[in-house]
Amino acid sequence: MDSLLLALETSGRAGSVALLKAPVALSALAVSPSQPSSIIDSIPLDHRWGSAKTLAPAIDQLLKRQSLSPKELDGIGVVQGPGSFTGLRVGIATAKLMAYALEIPIVAVNTLDVIATDLMNHPQESVPTEGHILYAVIDAFRGQSFFARYLFAGNAWIAGSGTEIADNELLAQRILDESTTNSHAPKAIYIAGPSIGKLQQAIAQHPRATELSQALRMVTIEPTAQTVALLSTAEFARGNIQPPFALLPQYYRSSAAEENRAPSKR
Repeated sequence: MDSLLLALETSGRAGSVALLKAPVALSALAVSPSQPSSIIDSIPLDHRWGSAKTLAPAIDQLLKRQSLSPKELDGIGVVQGPGSFTGLRVGIATAKLMAYALEIPIVAVNTLDVIATDLMNHPQESVPTEGHILYAVIDAFRGQSFFARYLFAGNAWIAGSGTEIADNELLAQRILDESTTNSHAPKAIYIAGPSIGKLQQAIAQHPRATELSQALRMVTIEPTAQTVALLSTAEFARGNIQPPFALLPQYYRSSAAEENRAPSKR
């Protein structure tokens, strides 16, 4: 019995939507996780308008293009964070409402895991080798970045830490320090994400930036709904289904408005 999964990626100003077909029921993936699934279609959101205006029309277009109705969906996968506060709210709210109305399950994935997986399929990048390091990064504004560290092992990026947030100068120092830790030759370190320009500037201002530049591989890459879909099948296989109205975005920090409302410390 085939099943259909709708995937939503709204961590940035725009994003994308995708449809995945699995050869078994999504509930059966826990029993048969090795069953191959395939992306059957995807649509990018228009970055000029943001996901709040473009997500619902894109979902409608995607389903109509495949001659499907929403009632034929069997599950939804969505990014939970980190990312744009507005984008995450729109994606999560849409997934929750559709799941409730259609009585289908939701799973959620981390945006940085999506970036790490998308890097594996980047057409301009060579395949990493054992021991290479990746910092998946998203601009957190206010001079900071969300990031997670991964180690390449067994033909995949393995998460070595959870999502963190740091000032760009401190993150640049950490990355450059790690490139020479316990080694005479700099380690190869990938830095990948949709908006790494500010972190690049912080690295360029470091006194050892020129010396260590050959070890760093900067890759501007957008997380995709196709990868959200593929990672979502793994969440179904693990049984990590989210109760629709308990699912919340993971912002990993307070918004600027919340911080401004907080009482000042004297």
